[in-house]
Amino acid sequence: MDAVLYLRDKAITVIETTGKQGFFEQNIEWDDTAALDEVLKRLAGASEVALVIDFIDETLHFEWVPKLLPWEKPGLQKRLTDKAKGEGGLYVHFSWLPLTRKTAQGLTQQLTMVASILQSPMLETFFKQLHAAHLPLTHVYSFAFLIETLFFQRLARRLRLSRKQTKQPFMLVFRETEHQFRQIFFQHGHLRIARQVDLDPELEEDAINHALIEETRRAVKYVYNQKLLDLNSEVGFVYVNVAHHDESDIVQLYQENVVQRNWDASKTFMVGGELGELLKIPTRQTQASTAILALSRFIAQAKPKTFYQNQYVQAVKGYWRGRKAAWALGLILAIGGLVLGLQGAIDAWHLNAQIKEMAHQETRLQEQKQTLQSRLDLPYDARDIQTTVEFAKAVVGHRMQGSFERLWQSLGQVLNRHRHIALQRLRWDQALPVNPDTLELTIEGWVYPFAQSFSPPTEWVNAFTEDLGKRPEVKTVTLTQPPLAASPEQALNLNQSALQTQAALPFQMRVVFVLTPEEGT
Repeated sequence: MDAVLYLRDKAITVIETTGKQGFFEQNIEWDDTAALDEVLKRLAGASEVALVIDFIDETLHFEWVPKLLPWEKPGLQKRLTDKAKGEGGLYVHFSWLPLTRKTAQGLTQQLTMVASILQSPMLETFFKQLHAAHLPLTHVYSFAFLIETLFFQRLARRLRLSRKQTKQPFMLVFRETEHQFRQIFFQHGHLRIARQVDLDPELEEDAINHALIEETRRAVKYVYNQKLLDLNSEVGFVYVNVAHHDESDIVQLYQENVVQRNWDASKTFMVGGELGELLKIPTRQTQASTAILALSRFIAQAKPKTFYQNQYVQAVKGYWRGRKAAWALGLILAIGGLVLGLQGAIDAWHLNAQIKEMAHQETRLQEQKQTLQSRLDLPYDARDIQTTVEFAKAVVGHRMQGSFERLWQSLGQVLNRHRHIALQRLRWDQALPVNPDTLELTIEGWVYPFAQSFSPPTEWVNAFTEDLGKRPEVKTVTLTQPPLAASPEQALNLNQSALQTQAALPFQMRVVFVLTPEEGT
């Protein structure tokens, strides 16, 4: 808050913020229009300005009305507010107090309060000047209700009052100046009566204290007369002094002159304190300055909710709300753009890190693959192993173990009849899938003796082939490589020196055996 204007019956006090915890105070008489115009022009460039109205003609009207449902309340509120404005209220404040009662007929009622500041030529002229200066007026307070807010938010806990005690009936006496006091009666934690007490300036301090207690005794009696409390009920007492240290004296006088013998001590509390010490603010040269300084600091720090409103205040607040909303929207957009940019940068960095990690993993896997390949030097071909496994599965599945024994026996019998044939190697076919009913072998062997004549070896190999083909287990026999120089073309290409030292000739044939299950298996 850049400035606070206190409107009183005799003058206007202007409190301007000059810096951190600094305030500039200026008093202006109502009829000093030149000084007031100068101040309003200076404050036109402020961000926020508050008014605190402290007039004797501020009225409070409390009324019990039937308890209504939430959607029924606006109609009654408008009717009571319009009634107060029709009776001359310039500012009107309406409140639904959280206090209920039941009538003798069983009807539930709720207490309402209408506070109003009456119109006057002085106020009308002042607000015309506000309009002309375009003063950014955003908050309007009632002095009495501002003290109520200050008390419950700051002073009560520093006076060590419990929540239960603040709900009990008590009288708050607030000393504003040497001879000026404010008496406020609270009930159920809400202001019910507020009055200003101006004592004779000629009185000395001791006489002021006794006069103040006499005024307080009358205020308590007025509470009984208004039937706010039952006669002789307990009323607590809180005294807040300004730039004096007579709290104990005032509390003692209240104990001696107001407290009655039949009051319950547990329901009667009496405390006092010095305003500057309670709020931890420096004491000014005058008591009035200390009180205004305390309230100004409270408004600047806490910014309590505005009490009174009119069209001008609502228009200014709407403008500032729109401006703050625009600032907030711009800030949100800027923050959103910053967040998106930052998120994009983080995502790009994260993606780049993932790419690098994947590349590193790929390199590592390639190195592991090469290492494994260099270590795994197997002496067997993988296809041979697979063929062997597939063939073994097929044989086991068809129960053909006996066929192999007969096959080898048959092959051995044929070999015994051909003494010129010697086997060197037997190989089965590696084709997949394996046929479980046949076995295809490649037989590599030698025919001997070779005495530089090809005719006998050829006849011996042909005889072996023919004899093998007659076996019932043999399906086909094919001579894939006859003995060397079995044809004239081959003979022409012989190396005579090599043949002279060779004692046997190689041959190769392909035999397809039929595998049949053994009988009885």
